[in-house]
Amino acid sequence: MEDNYLNEEQIKAVTHEKGPLLVLAGAGSGKTRVLIHRATWLIKERGVKPENIALLTFTNKAAGEMTERIKKIDSKRIELGFSGTFHTFCARLLREYGVNIGISPGYVILDSDDSESVMKEVVKQLDLDPKQYKPKVFLAIISRMKNDLVTLKEAENTAKEYFYRQVAKAWRSYQEKLVKNNALDFDDLLVKAVDILRIDRIREVINQKLQWILVDEYQDTNKAQFELTKLLAGERRNIMAVGDVAQAIYSFRGADYKNLKLLEQAYPELKTVGLPKNYRSTQFILDAAYGVVKNNTNHPTMRLSATREAGEKVNLYEALDERDEAK
Repeated sequence: MEDNYLNEEQIKAVTHEKGPLLVLAGAGSGKTRVLIHRATWLIKERGVKPENIALLTFTNKAAGEMTERIKKIDSKRIELGFSGTFHTFCARLLREYGVNIGISPGYVILDSDDSESVMKEVVKQLDLDPKQYKPKVFLAIISRMKNDLVTLKEAENTAKEYFYRQVAKAWRSYQEKLVKNNALDFDDLLVKAVDILRIDRIREVINQKLQWILVDEYQDTNKAQFELTKLLAGERRNIMAVGDVAQAIYSFRGADYKNLKLLEQAYPELKTVGLPKNYRSTQFILDAAYGVVKNNTNHPTMRLSATREAGEKVNLYEALDERDEAK
């Protein structure tokens, strides 16, 4: 399907006026097309300045693809106010405003290997057995708490079991080392960006710059990212969240599809548009997939309809073992 084509449901999403909008998009339903058309529609039809639009995604690849597709739709060179990942946005925000919370503009960002090296040193200094108190496990627990916006003090005050008291001790020592070296880890980028945006005068400046917030793969956001997008939308409340609860893949980073529900609580006036048409798979495949997810009562499901022919029926093969499965 060409980028310039939009079906009825997609048009509803693209031409939504002001205010919060949730687009529930099934797999292969053209959600990326909706996002890029939303941006170009705001610019061409509503006179929105490109620099007033922010497009937040989870991968640089996705952001790059969307930027290129926007250029194909509009021959003019369009430069959005921001187009990239959450972490890239937060990193830039902290470079400019981090000094307000004690972060030097020249801070360094630790990757996962760097973080593990620091935590190994911490575990050693705390005289803990690294086989019993694994640095990776400590980091995973701390990461989850950071993404849930749990503070270090809160973790220390609520740690009842011995293991979690050690986690809290390790967290404090780990964070002290990061501060000493003017460093932040990936989770700190989100947490500190939220702290920055909670400062009224800074948030007002950012809200004036970025008046339209478009968020891809919203089902993969965690609490910190949810709070970040809410602060970015500000009083204008011009946020468009596109998500598919059946495709949540970042649970290891604290992602929670319940954020889709939290949107309804944060924005009582929230409009919802569903994209049930699938342009990728056959109806037999879609029906088989729906049969698997429809009984999951923990989150909403959407029955998709194929635009292609029915195709071949899906066959179920029960393998005897891993070797048989690999054949």
